[in-house]
Amino acid sequence: MLTILSAVSGPCKRLGHMPTVAAVLSIAAAVVHLWVMPKHFEAHAWWGYETFFLAVVAFQAFYAVVLLQQPRSGTFLLGIGANLSLIAIYVITRTFGIPLFGPHVGNVEANIPRDLVVKGAEVTLIVALLASWRQRALVNAEEAPTVLR
Repeated sequence: MLTILSAVSGPCKRLGHMPTVAAVLSIAAAVVHLWVMPKHFEAHAWWGYETFFLAVVAFQAFYAVVLLQQPRSGTFLLGIGANLSLIAIYVITRTFGIPLFGPHVGNVEANIPRDLVVKGAEVTLIVALLASWRQRALVNAEEAPTVLR
């Protein structure tokens, strides 16, 4: 895995290691989502929930690769927004119940340690993306041409 990350992390050199850290955290979140999927599928056998989990896993894995290849402000903001949304969905389903669709609308999900592991990875990922976004702004400021007086 390190070989893959080092092969695609060329554009990240000016930003330090934060985009690589964020990519690893995104992959970790995807792997933990993959790990918890069977339990969710057993408890809530409905294609909509299964599709949602598969989409989250695919996004988090694909996002890691895109992040390493295109470490831009927009890429950072996309990851921050997506992961904040996932955390918000988690909080809603653990406090108010499953919103909107499916046969289990309104059912409050239980908190289990595996869920907290993935949320921890997502929170840490957001922090890494915020640091990368700030570093990108500093790099852009350094590279901006100065106005001659």
